[in-house]
Amino acid sequence: MTAVTLNGRALDPAAVFDGTRIALDGLAAENELVVDARCAYRAGTGEGLHRFVDPEDGEVYLYTHYEPADARRVFANFEQPDLKAPYTFSVTAPADWTVISNGEQDGEDEPVDASAVPSSIRRFVPTKPIGTYITAVVAGPYHVVRDHYSRELPDGTALEIPLGAFCRKGLARYFDADEIFTVTKQGSTSSTSTSTTRTPSASTTRRSCRSTTSGRWRTRAV
Repeated sequence: MTAVTLNGRALDPAAVFDGTRIALDGLAAENELVVDARCAYRAGTGEGLHRFVDPEDGEVYLYTHYEPADARRVFANFEQPDLKAPYTFSVTAPADWTVISNGEQDGEDEPVDASAVPSSIRRFVPTKPIGTYITAVVAGPYHVVRDHYSRELPDGTALEIPLGAFCRKGLARYFDADEIFTVTKQGSTSSTSTSTTRTPSASTTRRSCRSTTSGRWRTRAV
């Protein structure tokens, strides 16, 4: 952790961060917390932002896995299921990588100059208010197969859901995407629901896919 700022006031990271949590005092009725940090990728555990190098071809793959409480390994947050917020992610990664998150990509790729590897920034639209443990970023040279699921709801509304199945390139010859989509559609047919959650909190995260993760987070809570 390199910097912590609360309502424009710089705090000493060594004094307020115990390795797991940030202690805050002097809170106002409404607050903005900005945290700058670099967090290590995880290898072999699947926790936090996992980094895997395929031994067959040397390709690098990244994916997040936060359940039940590992989002804090990647970004600062209020990690409790009843405190939900919308999230906005942007990812800097090699230009030829596939990058996905909870929301759809917002606009075109933005090329990044002065990089040894041709890279681009992918920005994603804000999510609905969700828990930290289901936020997601997946990045790498994945083999991708896409499909969609359609059905008419009881009120006559047409439901259209894009589907995607991803695997490492080295596993593509074993990958039965049709079976995955068939099972997914069967489950969606048996149970479809929508929900709306309102919350006063908000969080924004910026992601970077390099040897370590780096990001700046602004969290506003009432």
